[in-house]
Amino acid sequence: RALELSVNVTSVKLMDLVGAQRAIDFARRCGITTPLPPYPSLALGSADLVPMEVAAAYATFANQGVLVKPYLVERVLSGSGGTLERHEAEAVKAVEPATAFVLTSMLQGVIDRGTGARLADLPLDIAGKTGTTNDYTDAWFVGYTPRFTILVWVGYDQKRSLGKKMTGAEAALPIWREIAESGLREGWLMEGEHFVAPPGVEFRTVEYRTGLAATPAAERTIQEAFIAGTGPDRLYEARWG
Repeated sequence: RALELSVNVTSVKLMDLVGAQRAIDFARRCGITTPLPPYPSLALGSADLVPMEVAAAYATFANQGVLVKPYLVERVLSGSGGTLERHEAEAVKAVEPATAFVLTSMLQGVIDRGTGARLADLPLDIAGKTGTTNDYTDAWFVGYTPRFTILVWVGYDQKRSLGKKMTGAEAALPIWREIAESGLREGWLMEGEHFVAPPGVEFRTVEYRTGLAATPAAERTIQEAFIAGTGPDRLYEARWG
């Protein structure tokens, strides 16, 4: 829920629990090569990242843990149409498929219930995250479907504010939506596409605000994905209301 609503202090606490170096190692496996300072502020996005790297990292989640290293040139043709050079995609396993899917499920919550809710009416599965830097100097939205990862960054070459309240949801997400709507019209995005859970994932019904196992006392429940065996054991009680 904190991720969905960009309550960032929770991310800082989480990184403090697992350790900054482990978080950095995870980012490295997913294709981030930009220097990452091992400080608590890293969880808030204090490192300036390259859009291509961020897109590749999110595509790793979409690919169920496989990093496909980004490239710009598919092939080079001669004047007569013959192939002079062709790029061979380089793919490496970065994280376990179940881990990648749980992250995807969490990022679907951003669209279903969080800062990306303006995309919730589009007729296919979308996972993604908004991002906003201090003084509204950068606005991000990176989202992915089962087949495509699309990243939008809005900002200036030199650091200066985009304007008051120009968050990722306000400045970047509408551009992403226009691209997705175009894809649906042109057919390279398909209605009804869904993320498919790999082996090792289980779905549990939890109480929305606490994440505890749902009981009849819960007023609102959601389905959450967990790595098998890690779902909540503690039952929700009415006193938590």
